[in-house]
Amino acid sequence: MDPITIGTAIGTSLITSFATKGDSEPIKTLNDIWYLAFGRMQLFADKKRAKNKTFLDVYQNELVQEISAIPEENLIEPPLSIVGPALNSAQYYIEEEVLRKMFSKIISSSMDNRKSSRAHHAFVEIIKQLSPLDASNLKVFQHRNKLPIVNYGINIGFNGNVIFHPHVFIHNQDCNDSDAIASSLINLQRLGLINIEYSKGFLDEELYKDFDSHELLDKISKMIDSDEFSENAELLRDVINLEHVSTRIEKGTVEVTPLGKDFIFTCL
Repeated sequence: MDPITIGTAIGTSLITSFATKGDSEPIKTLNDIWYLAFGRMQLFADKKRAKNKTFLDVYQNELVQEISAIPEENLIEPPLSIVGPALNSAQYYIEEEVLRKMFSKIISSSMDNRKSSRAHHAFVEIIKQLSPLDASNLKVFQHRNKLPIVNYGINIGFNGNVIFHPHVFIHNQDCNDSDAIASSLINLQRLGLINIEYSKGFLDEELYKDFDSHELLDKISKMIDSDEFSENAELLRDVINLEHVSTRIEKGTVEVTPLGKDFIFTCL
């Protein structure tokens, strides 16, 4: 029997693929086993297809709305080099609302002569490497190009410091997971959308006042005062006494790069 015929039978019944002998007990038994092996998989696939069809309709409506908002005099031919990869890639992000909308945005921006010059060909690949949290962090920079950021750790005498919580960024009100945000910022920097700098911070110390009372800093203070910390000989091997150990706030900035500004302008 043709393997394609067998494959097609998954959705209905294996028996129907046999021209004869479909009523025989061995074939019925084989059909039952076939269903146990593949039937549930097919039901899952059917549900997935129906769900994707719904998201595809939503995506189509979003794309139509974006392009319809472009004034007639600003509408230009869609560049295949951007629209083609964007449409092809969007199928894998159809269930991620934030990323799906980004694909709609880059397509509409490439068809708008007011934005097309800033719609970089690399943006399709960048969207594919973003998470919804990455997009959420980028949105924070829609109205400000530069924001404060800190590293939390401890000073150990005159011998250096240890960072416990890098890239603490408190400006995204939609996420309070500092570790997840730190990873997100590292990814955004890797993609060339932002730049994190600690060699010089803002001169206005008021911009850092909210970091002085952060719960992570409080946890570090409590850790320093704990008996367990005092007994950790390895950590304190170069410290003369505990009076030389203190909390540390390393102040820095996060700034959107020129590429990041274009990305925000055309994709958000």
